[in-house]
Order: sequence, then structure tokens, then C-alpha cells
Amino acid sequence: MEDKIGQLVKLAEKSLKCYIGTGDKPETTLKKIPTGIPSLDLILKGGLIRGRFHLIQGDFSTGKTYIAQKVIEQVQKQNGICVFIDGERRYDAVWFQLGGIDISKLIVIRPNYGEQAIKAIMIYVKEGVDLIAIDSLASLVPLEMIEKDEKNEEEGKVAKRVAVQARMFSEAFPKIISINNNTVIVATNQKRQIIGGLWGRGILEKMPGGEAQYYYASLIIDVRKRDWIKEGNKKVGYNMECLLKKCNFAPPETFVTIPFNFYTGQLDILSSLIDVAIDEGIIKTKTAWLEYDNKNWHREELKNWFKENPGEVEKLREQIKF
Repeated sequence: MEDKIGQLVKLAEKSLKCYIGTGDKPETTLKKIPTGIPSLDLILKGGLIRGRFHLIQGDFSTGKTYIAQKVIEQVQKQNGICVFIDGERRYDAVWFQLGGIDISKLIVIRPNYGEQAIKAIMIYVKEGVDLIAIDSLASLVPLEMIEKDEKNEEEGKVAKRVAVQARMFSEAFPKIISINNNTVIVATNQKRQIIGGLWGRGILEKMPGGEAQYYYASLIIDVRKRDWIKEGNKKVGYNMECLLKKCNFAPPETFVTIPFNFYTGQLDILSSLIDVAIDEGIIKTKTAWLEYDNKNWHREELKNWFKENPGEVEKLREQIKF
């Protein structure tokens, strides 16, 4: 049996210029990049997979871009190369630095139209960069739409733009995915409401850009803003809920809630880590108390203890199996 398999592999190698081999080779192993958010990495079984397309969807101002920023930060910590495609023209150097990103090592591209962005993605995927973050798919407008709008404005006509953007993506995604062996592609997109929909099913939610993005994404994270975090009467942040709507490498329909402070520009990573440790049974709950290191703590006391003892935080991380 093994001899026959070896013969078949050699036979194909003569004519095929692509990977061919048995499924136990290192080339077929899933390589992951952590998001840097412990609770999210836990439900993702370690992070985002190289060579795949990942989609972060949600309403406006829910934290989609910020999750992409956290992934950029983690890739840079591993000396990886990151590209940020700024379709929405929202890149803010100060905000990115506040999020822990070395902006001197970040490649920023501001395409004038969608095809430029797709060409840039193809170039950098072929070069094998570690991460491409696209913000957002909705902002990548095809050149055909721009030219039609300009022409019709001059002639006083209304432009007909039926599925032009969807067609652009449906042609681009198969090409990008077929050549991508190393790059983590993370794209954000906005949810839009379709009132009524088919057969009067109420309010439906869709993303601009057509159906191809749903099919080719290995992961779709739905980000939602939940309750506010307050200091007195002042709103200082909110709880960000991340739900895995689709996931090909971890259980879907699981979710985590992460506290986000919009004054510091930081997620409460320590709270996220404590929540993961509780779920894993490393930290035990006793009514209003938490038991860790053979001591009982109130949650804020335990957080402050970890802040004062960074070495203990690393010990906790080592105990968690992502």
C-alpha cells in the first residue's frame, strides 16, 4: 500500500507544479498566529490560520478594526511583516501606536479603487508576507462604478450599478486563495440591513460585496457592542462580544465577551485571561470569591496582584492550553 502511494506521488510530481504528498507531512500542518486576546484565542484553538481568509463583520464602531490591530501587534512581536490596506482612509498613526503597533514597520496602502487593492493583495501574497489586513471590503469600490458615476453625472443620468462589486470579489477570491500558502488575510466588513427581505421575514442582515466572501472565508467573527463600562456616570468603554458565525478549524457558534476601554485604546487582556483560566478550571469560583494559588481573592484583588507580579501572569498563560 505505501509503495503504491509513493508511486502515485512521484507520478503526479512529474506533471504538477504544486504540493503533492501524504497528509502527515509538515506542509499540511495548520500554522496559526494568535490574536493576542486570550479568550478569543481559546475558542479559536490558538489563533488565525496562515494561508486562509478571515472575515470580521459587525455594525459601525463595534471594534472590528481594533481586533485586526491586535493581530498586527502579535505578528510584529514575531518579527513578521504586516500590510494594512486602508480603503476607508481611517488609518490613524497615533491610535495604532496606542494599540502597540510599530508603525515604522507597517506597510500602509491607500488604494484609489478596488482593483488596485486586489492587485496589492496578489503581490504581497506571492511574496509570502505574514499578514494582510483589509479595512474594509465595503470600501473597495470597483473602477467601473467610479467611472460610470462620473460619466453619468456629466450626462445627467443615473448610474446602473448592479452587483459590480460582488462580481469583482467573486473573481478575485479564488485567485487569491489558490496562491496563498503563508499569509493570514483579515478583512473587516459592515453589516447592512435588508428591510422585508424574501417572504417578509423581517429585518435581514447582509454584508456588501456579494456571497463570495461567505464561501471563501474560513472564519467569520461577528462583533457586537454589549453593555457599557462606566466609572461613576462616565462611559469609559464597553463589553465587546465576539461570536464565531463560521469557523472551519474550531467549533462555530461559540462566543467570548471582552472589556474594551476607548480612552486607553486597550482591551482588558488581564480580565480576558482570568475568564479563560476560570473556564479551564485553573482558577476556581467560590460564590463571590476566586480561588487561585491556594488563596481566596475578590476579582479586582486578583487582577491587582497579577498587575504587581508580571511573572505570575506568564505562569498563568503557561497553564492555559490554547
